[in-house]
Amino acid sequence: MFPPLKLNFPKGQLKEKGLSEEDELKLITHCVEGEPGKDYLMREYLVYKLFEKLSPVFIRVHLAKVKYIDPVTGEKINAWGILVDDEKAMERRYQADLCEDCFSFPKEGFQKEQLCLVFLFEYLISNTDWSSAMVRNLYLLRPKDGSGAMLIPYDFDFSGFVNASYARPNTDFKQTHIRERLFLGPDLSDEEIKPAIELFRSKRKELETVIREFRYLSGESKIDLLDFLDGFYLSLGQGIKRPAQTE
Repeated sequence: MFPPLKLNFPKGQLKEKGLSEEDELKLITHCVEGEPGKDYLMREYLVYKLFEKLSPVFIRVHLAKVKYIDPVTGEKINAWGILVDDEKAMERRYQADLCEDCFSFPKEGFQKEQLCLVFLFEYLISNTDWSSAMVRNLYLLRPKDGSGAMLIPYDFDFSGFVNASYARPNTDFKQTHIRERLFLGPDLSDEEIKPAIELFRSKRKELETVIREFRYLSGESKIDLLDFLDGFYLSLGQGIKRPAQTE
């Protein structure tokens, strides 16, 4: 299993190639060898692109072919990776400060529509590996203009959308399998998330198109993800499912 990496490029070389001068990028690497690993990584890349269709603030991502060379043995591995925005780049782009210790940040301190959007998006992809209270697998940005805080989610390989073989249900919420959708917004009522639901419904065709037109997934995987997306929209009509209450 490869750990995530951080790359630092010379700004001069980036400028020569007509690229952005953002010289520090994170690299999401594959966690499993072979075709399954490629499939999981491509699915996770798609999650970022789907969120981009829904939210005005998001993490910029790019696919990259990477060659790893073992300095001891000389062994070479060719694989795909995902280049991801550095935190400082996000702060500059959105004119905001990243808050890493804003634990249990009050609901009233967020931009309400954007907060509901993020919670519903995690529900769409069936992800329970995050926490707004602990700011885990989320970036919390506080705009410099004093407006409400915003959340940007990341790290989706334990989601039902990616459906990785190593992912396990979250027993804290009595999740029975990783594709069981649970809405983790106890302080958000069904009435409060109605505008977010309408946004997701209006974007349905766009989200489907992102999946259909992505050329790095097999036809089988595309069918699986489109069916999974259909299940989300079906659940909206049946009522958002929340975790069972513990005694």
